[in-house]
Amino acid sequence: MGKKDKKTSKASIPTTRQSFLRTPVLTATKTLADQADKHALYQRAVQLPAKEAITLNSIYTALRPGLPAARVLREDFCGTALLCKEWIKRNVERGAIGVDLDESVVKYANEVTRSDATVAERVTVYHGDVLKVEGVPKADIIVALNYGAFYFHTRSLLLQYFKKSLASLNPDGVLICDMFGGTARTSATPSSLHKRILDKDTTYTFTSTAFSMTSGTLKCALNFYFSDGSKLEGAFKYHFRVWSMLELKEAMLEAGFQDVGLWVGRKLKQEKEETDGEEDEDEEEEDDADDGIMEYRKHEWKDPLPAFDDFNAYVVGMA
Repeated sequence: MGKKDKKTSKASIPTTRQSFLRTPVLTATKTLADQADKHALYQRAVQLPAKEAITLNSIYTALRPGLPAARVLREDFCGTALLCKEWIKRNVERGAIGVDLDESVVKYANEVTRSDATVAERVTVYHGDVLKVEGVPKADIIVALNYGAFYFHTRSLLLQYFKKSLASLNPDGVLICDMFGGTARTSATPSSLHKRILDKDTTYTFTSTAFSMTSGTLKCALNFYFSDGSKLEGAFKYHFRVWSMLELKEAMLEAGFQDVGLWVGRKLKQEKEETDGEEDEDEEEEDDADDGIMEYRKHEWKDPLPAFDDFNAYVVGMA
């Protein structure tokens, strides 16, 4: 009996070279890049959902004074639908709709962003092409943020999107598209536009290729570098047609929008502001999701606008 037990214990010990080498492979530590949630990194690197929700509501209110507040937000190219979640959080009467073509990110939105029952009840995410998706309820505000309009490389596709958006709005609804521009963004040479430390282990950069004058396009990438030497280069890649604000305005009017507004943003040095301790439902402390914040101001089309090195803008079509 004792001899049998002794043989069994020897058999349980790896003795071959193959079994010995297998052990460190199974127990190898994953790199920080392997462990990273790239969608969570994206949210931290480029999104300020609380500030965006406030800005979108302010634009609607400025354009539609005296009308009922906007209730339903539709976010095209919604990604993880984080903005949808932030929008409904600020008013119990609000609802939100997200649309995205990427099946994997829609899955993430449904499993992570909508994991809370309250959010799931008031936020719906559709998988589909924004040019073709059907059966989506109408909205008071449709947004194409993170330069969604730049996905359309031809004017015919841009016009098609604007017409589709107009048909998807409630009466007095608005379509809000953001855009970027400036000599720093449309440089003749490749550039690294942003570099920021997210935390002690993670650094984010935003890079772009040289801007092509003949096609009006450039390629951009979001990259993440980690303290252990691992990296996610090109974690998110984009090929943009950089439309000017005037081109967006003209296409919106041709699509049938009644008028087009313009809000221009300039990056300001981020400073901690003192408050009197009073907050409204749309104000709260926000994460430092950029190395600067944009202050947006309404600009009249008739007034000259100087060429900035770097700017963002909202071009807003009014149904």
